[in-house]
Amino acid sequence: MQLEADAAEMDCCLNCGSHVTPQFRRGFGDHRDRVHRCPSCDIYENLSAGSAAGKFLESTTQEEASR
Repeated sequence: MQLEADAAEMDCCLNCGSHVTPQFRRGFGDHRDRVHRCPSCDIYENLSAGSAAGKFLESTTQEEASR
């Protein structure tokens, strides 16, 4: 059933597959509440600037920040 697949997909970050909460999706996701990046694969500075909603940012990633 397609609706179940869509609902399951929405519970995950589209970039890394980590679980995201409905609250995170509503606050940071795109217009369809899909999350393109999450705290597991990006830093909050970028998420707040729009990377979670799919906006491309030329900024530090979580991997670069941990070096």
